[in-house]
Amino acid sequence: MKTISQIAKETGQTTFVIRYLIEREKILPYRKGLMKLDKNQEALIHKILYFEGKLIYLTFESKIND
Repeated sequence: MKTISQIAKETGQTTFVIRYLIEREKILPYRKGLMKLDKNQEALIHKILYFEGKLIYLTFESKIND
C-alpha cells in the first residue's frame, strides 16, 4: 500500500493531479487521512496517467541491488 505522495514521486506528477484523478475516477482509498492505495488502485492510476499522455515511463523498485 502506498500513499498519494509516493505515487506522485514515482510518476513525476504533483499530488494535486493524483488527488484529482482519485476523485474523478471515484477510487475509494483505505484511509482518509493519508489516503493509502492498494496495488490494484495504484496500477489503475498508472494506467490512466499513461493513456492520458502524462506518464511516459515508470521506474519500479527492485531488490536486486540489496
